[in-house]
Amino acid sequence: MYKIVFFGTPEYAIPSLELLRKHHKIILVITQPDKATGRGQKIIAPLVKTFALTNNLEVRQSIKISQDLTLIDELKYLKPDFFVTAAFGQILSSEILEVPKFGTLNVHASLLPKWRGASPIQSAILNGDKETGITIMLTNQGLDTGDILKQKKILIEDTDDNEILTKKLSQLGADLLIETLDNYENISPIVQDNSQATYAKKITKELRFIDLEKETGETIIRRLRALSPSPKISFSLELNKKISLIKIISAEFLKEKSIDSNLLDINNNKIFKFNNNILVKCKDGFIKLIKVQPQDKNIMNAEDWFRGIKF
Repeated sequence: MYKIVFFGTPEYAIPSLELLRKHHKIILVITQPDKATGRGQKIIAPLVKTFALTNNLEVRQSIKISQDLTLIDELKYLKPDFFVTAAFGQILSSEILEVPKFGTLNVHASLLPKWRGASPIQSAILNGDKETGITIMLTNQGLDTGDILKQKKILIEDTDDNEILTKKLSQLGADLLIETLDNYENISPIVQDNSQATYAKKITKELRFIDLEKETGETIIRRLRALSPSPKISFSLELNKKISLIKIISAEFLKEKSIDSNLLDINNNKIFKFNNNILVKCKDGFIKLIKVQPQDKNIMNAEDWFRGIKF
């Protein structure tokens, strides 16, 4: 049984923490500070903090751990065997990485060296990858450049969005982490091939907005899946002589040849009703809207929204 300090913040990290506390000794949990969120700026604790306190684990929170000298001294005093990180959200300094006896293990949600960085799950979906997986790696000072200890693949299903795939990978990561620790002394680390590395781009606000005329249906649906459940993707539409932003909650892509354009009831050359389906034209076909959220309104069925439109 190893003595472990765990670093993690979102829901992705909880399965790893849960299994670790059953198989090893968690001597401390470190997570990000509570944050104000939403319109009301309500203070919300990280999910890892809530889970840890519920299970009587010691918790520390730090805005910038590399400069938190008090916490660094505490880590040195605890003399852990391992640090384990899972979507912690901060970079560990070389001083911190030198603390544990055997090193720092990271539960990374990609098949390294592919998709190094902070958004590997979204990047795999956006890129149209057919598979992804978990890498248990030894953390060093680089961006996910440490030696690989274990990897396991899974297929990306067409129905997998960011939320679903994150849950699958978080559980896979937890299982692989325990397997790695159980066999740690017999594992030969593998150096990553940096020439094969790709990097996960930051999820920016620009990704939320789609240009129906320029983007393919496949790209739009990938983006919808990658940003699920939040933030939503939106397109603009001129209604009542003003531009409105329409958020897409759920949708499907229909290839152009699957629709008889001569039968379409065309409104403003952008939005159509065909066989009780609400469609918007994109570069290579149609997006079938299932649920939408009109600007300043609640989520509703696309057909109900269409019925109330005045062109």
